[in-house]
Amino acid sequence: MPARINEKYIIKQLCTAVAAMDETATISWAVKASEKKINLHLLVHDGLCKGLEIVSEKYETGEYILPQLVDLSKLLDTTMSILNSGGIPAPDVRQQVIVMGVVEGDIHDIGKNILKLMLTPLGFRIIDMGRDVPIPLFVQTAIREKADMICISSSLSTTLPGISQVMNQLKSNGLNGEIKLIVGGDAVSEAFAARLGADGYAPNAAMGVKLIKSLLTKND
Repeated sequence: MPARINEKYIIKQLCTAVAAMDETATISWAVKASEKKINLHLLVHDGLCKGLEIVSEKYETGEYILPQLVDLSKLLDTTMSILNSGGIPAPDVRQQVIVMGVVEGDIHDIGKNILKLMLTPLGFRIIDMGRDVPIPLFVQTAIREKADMICISSSLSTTLPGISQVMNQLKSNGLNGEIKLIVGGDAVSEAFAARLGADGYAPNAAMGVKLIKSLLTKND
């Protein structure tokens, strides 16, 4: 360990600890970051987020299993409490809101649940509508909650027309672009997302974390 630990080193080690799901190391580096009062934005986006992307990728390959992700979510809650206690806060901005759900006619929600698990500790406000969600509720809820993004998952090709209806409702309300739409799930492809005019496509939770981070932190 360097005699004089700089901020970049601490952030990198925090990322590595999260990626390894190492509870002791994660808390230790979070305490060091808090003591040095490192900018909270950098800690979350360059430390925790990047670590979570690695975790999601390892889950997709089977190296990690779901119970480990649940434990990690609890660890991240503790880590965020430590970082919030000492880190220099990011600029005072509105908490970003994400509406997510599985489209009507589909009850396969494991991918959505993993994505929610990964995003919640990072400060996003997640409105989880569950599975088999009636089409109109996505846009209605997004408008009511002043959401920044809608995330829709589909594992059945028969439900894809429902996703198209959500996009049409965004357009008819003049909200496409203002409320971003990303799609994912086994039935969805990058080509479908492009035809739809969606803001992004995520084939798995790892890519979902990365995509949401890129779309919703551009103006941080």
